[in-house]
Amino acid sequence: MMARKSKPVALDPWLAELVRLAQAQPAPHTLPPAAARELAAQRYGAAATAACVRLVLDVAIPGPAGDLPARIYLPESSGPCPVTLYFHGGGFVLMGLQTHDGICRRLCETSGSCIVSVDYRLAPENPFPAAIDDAMAALRWALREARAFGADPGRLAVAGDSAGGNLAAVTALRSRDQAGPALRAQLLFYPVVDCAGCGVAWQSWSDHAKGVGLTAETMLWFRDQYLPRQDQWSHPYASPLRAPGLHGLPPAHVVTAGYDILRDEGEAYAAALAAAGVTTTLTRYPSLNHAFLHWTEHVPPAMEALRQAGAWLRFALAAPMAPAAKG
Repeated sequence: MMARKSKPVALDPWLAELVRLAQAQPAPHTLPPAAARELAAQRYGAAATAACVRLVLDVAIPGPAGDLPARIYLPESSGPCPVTLYFHGGGFVLMGLQTHDGICRRLCETSGSCIVSVDYRLAPENPFPAAIDDAMAALRWALREARAFGADPGRLAVAGDSAGGNLAAVTALRSRDQAGPALRAQLLFYPVVDCAGCGVAWQSWSDHAKGVGLTAETMLWFRDQYLPRQDQWSHPYASPLRAPGLHGLPPAHVVTAGYDILRDEGEAYAAALAAAGVTTTLTRYPSLNHAFLHWTEHVPPAMEALRQAGAWLRFALAAPMAPAAKG
């Protein structure tokens, strides 16, 4: 008897309606970067969350080209807490601290980790490698300053969504390669990990090129703003999936969405990490699309994804303190 094919899972109805409404607005790639940023700020900046955190602090982190705005979220728990640097999504071009405020509050609550959200420099004004240099500067700052805000520099992690997932993965690579701070974990939500394969290497690009949120046209525009030279696309610090070796990296939790052009490359990265001996978990949420973290208050599977990721991060950072690596 032939096995029946499983019925495809439909896009969550709330997200489907959001996609329909968004189609009445101009796509980011049709606008100048400043106008696209304003539109993104209006759309995502109002996303609220009821998460409980003890304290929120706005600070400045010394960066390679000047101070980087950052926002620290401290959890309700007492005693030194772990530190997770969070890099926001937005295609390396859009978004910032406010668009990801709700996500960081919820991750702080669910993980028990201090979250440091970093406002790195954006393209096209600041193309590659500006963002990854800012990310490394922020990591070294966190190692130095964690105790000043009641956190434990011996328990560091990186996290991010989309372009921020790229920065988190790349920061883990660079920290390994450049004898940077020791990391306990990397948390990657629907990450960009193969800029050289955009539009050609992955079935999910064909399946979801348009009509379900992030489109192929917009993603290619993002890539070209951040990496204006084609010879940069395969650089391991732009496309970590193409790094020559992934051994020795911190444990990873990779989260993908069924309706996302980046789904397949994210899952390939999880497989490559596991093949290199990195402890890796992968979870696909089949009814969700790109950027679902912004809508956890409206979409139960999105909230489940964030809570599961927070629980994973809590476990990954629960080990006893170890001496911090020199950064």
